[in-house]
Amino acid sequence: MHHPFSFAHHRPNRSRRATLSAMQYPRIVAKVGTSLLTANSDRLDLEAMSRIVGQVVRLRAAGHQVAVVSSGA
Repeated sequence: MHHPFSFAHHRPNRSRRATLSAMQYPRIVAKVGTSLLTANSDRLDLEAMSRIVGQVVRLRAAGHQVAVVSSGA
């Protein structure tokens, strides 16, 4: 869920916004479905996994704690 920030007098720079976001949502849990990880095949979809890892890296750099979970079906 995304909640944009509203500042009446100024717009903070990107790192300031990231810090504020991490303060509001310090821990993020992302449930990733098996079909996303495998592209509905019997093998891992490395491109999909790479995109997920990139998103986690950006969230961590912004100060969030991130847990990625899957059902493992």
